[in-house]
Amino acid sequence: MADYKEVVDTTVMDSGYALTLHEVVASEEELWINLSVQKEDGSTLSLDEITPDAKIKINGKRIYGGGGGGIHYLNEEQTAIGMEMHYTSDGMDLAGVNDYQIKFSQLDIKGKIRGNWTFSFTADGSTLMADTQRVTLDKTFTLPNGVSITLEEFTSNDLEQRILYTADAKEAVEYDLLVTARDEMGGEYSFYLSSFNGSRKKGYLRAQETRIPDGVNLVEMTLYTVAMPKESGKMSNDFQPLGDSFLMEIR
Repeated sequence: MADYKEVVDTTVMDSGYALTLHEVVASEEELWINLSVQKEDGSTLSLDEITPDAKIKINGKRIYGGGGGGIHYLNEEQTAIGMEMHYTSDGMDLAGVNDYQIKFSQLDIKGKIRGNWTFSFTADGSTLMADTQRVTLDKTFTLPNGVSITLEEFTSNDLEQRILYTADAKEAVEYDLLVTARDEMGGEYSFYLSSFNGSRKKGYLRAQETRIPDGVNLVEMTLYTVAMPKESGKMSNDFQPLGDSFLMEIR
């Protein structure tokens, strides 16, 4: 990602904790950041106690999109924690140069670690967007609740691979989605539901564990669905195929 990332490498200290924003990447309607946390006295940290809560502004406008990411130790002494996080920009165009502000007001869920860790920087997503490969899909399926969804486009770049989709009603949120892609050699790649905006009736699935490798020119795609839990909150893995599989040619 050397051609696309903005190196920030800025550290802010407050309340006995040092946060360092290392690198950021602006992608399609999403901001990715690489962050680390340490205590100023160098003592150990617990992965369970660190869950930074970020408020993000783009060109002075607060965004309210969802996010996600991963967390891990950076050293054997467990005194430094690293995080790779991504935040949806809720419809804002990140393809050009934009001014960003990321503010962390607490580092844990319970709010016991409070302070002000604010970072301001500029990032340009135009190069990554220009280098993104796009394949039109235009495949429509009907969910069990009668809502139609259309797999619009497959996109691929050095950061990620996505399948963008739209729906004709916000009730599409009632179903989890999964798309598998199988190549001619038997390789299988999975795209998991990452985001759906009910008001805009659009979302995307992202390849997570694996991605379609370079050199694969044809894959067979299959859409699977399962109802979202209504009471327990426990996700089901009982995905069932929906509609017919289809071929995607990657040029």
